[in-house]
Amino acid sequence: MLETIAFAKNHLPKLIYQVQDSEPVVLTRRGEPVAVLQSYEQYQAQLTQANKSDNWFSRAMKWREENKDVLASIQWTDEEVDSWRSREMPNITPPVL
Repeated sequence: MLETIAFAKNHLPKLIYQVQDSEPVVLTRRGEPVAVLQSYEQYQAQLTQANKSDNWFSRAMKWREENKDVLASIQWTDEEVDSWRSREMPNITPPVL
């Protein structure tokens, strides 16, 4: 279901009951999807699935957790970290609903 942010602002309790009982609500701004309101149960299910997934992100997060002590001892400056970032504009296509 699609709803505007303005509608959500004025009808949040109604939308919360709705997502608890059925499907998520996609919130739009100027006709473009910007956020999803979903039940906590659905959110937890997605987290569980993501944690079971064997992709680069889940492996990186696992490595980060296993090495948090070493990472905490590294004293990188904000400038050093910023220098690693790509300055290229990403080519992102919004999902088709």
